[in-house]
Amino acid sequence: MTLDPDRVQAVFLAALATGTPGGRTAVLDRECAADDVLRHRVEALLMAHDRPDRLLDRPFVLPGVQAAAARVQPTDMGDGVNPLPSDAERMS
Repeated sequence: MTLDPDRVQAVFLAALATGTPGGRTAVLDRECAADDVLRHRVEALLMAHDRPDRLLDRPFVLPGVQAAAARVQPTDMGDGVNPLPSDAERMS
């Protein structure tokens, strides 16, 4: 059986709007009735919502690069427009 994405979204949002685990269960009981596939899909979405991945909340640093990055000073990186210093700037 193919799930209607609009139906999944509607049930998910209704369950989420209750704000309590008991309220979510009541919405799932009422809206999913005998549709186990819908219930499992919405439950999975609710679990993912409750435990979001914090991947983008952490800085991305490759192993061994952090120490090298700490040694780079802003002046080492140019002025932003011309990222590398000109020959004249290097000679001064």
